Amino acid sequence: MKKNFIYISFFCLLILFLLVSCGTHTERRSGNKKDSAVNKNISLIWNNTKDYTYEQKEQFKIDVENAKKKLSNKIDELRKQASVSSGNAKENYNDGVQRLVEEREFLNKKMSDFNEITNENWDHFKSGVNFAWKDIEKTWISTTENI
Repeated sequence: MKKNFIYISFFCLLILFLLVSCGTHTERRSGNKKDSAVNKNISLIWNNTKDYTYEQKEQFKIDVENAKKKLSNKIDELRKQASVSSGNAKENYNDGVQRLVEEREFLNKKMSDFNEITNENWDHFKSGVNFAWKDIEKTWISTTENI
């Protein structure tokens, strides 16, 4: 009888351990899926693979302005996450927000030269904007993956 009690207790502890470890693993995996979805989401803000011609520069400007609005919304989301976080996560969110705001300002400065663009300097201007967006995406990814 005493021997059966020990076996049953051991079996129950084993099952409990397996349930707890499986639940933790599932949470980690679903968190990674969420981060991947978030990271893909930021890439969809700016389609830097689209090759705008000089004749399409007004559409380029409209698309950049729309993407900047989406970026502002993403920054607001990170600020909300920071407000409900603590410790390293809060610090990481706040650092990421600060860098994203700075990078957005750099992009705004770059776009302030839009009216001076000529056909000759169009490709240079466009590549500068695309590099600014790549920096924004890198910051977004490093901020959301390191939580």
